[in-house]
Amino acid sequence: MKAIAWLVCLGGGLILILYEGYLFLAGPYSMWVKVGLTLLYAGILLLLIRVVRQQYLASKNDPFKEIQQ
Repeated sequence: MKAIAWLVCLGGGLILILYEGYLFLAGPYSMWVKVGLTLLYAGILLLLIRVVRQQYLASKNDPFKEIQQ
């Protein structure tokens, strides 16, 4: 899941950089910009979900949890 998130995030970012760099931010937003933004935000969302899930699993297996209670 981490690799997919990074690939989607980097792919969306590269599409935005290449396309907008080519057009020099001229003209209305096209389909490629929307696709790039969607991929970029999807990658960020996947990474965020992964971090939250990892933190939850780490707190679930905390050996000091019983001592604190």
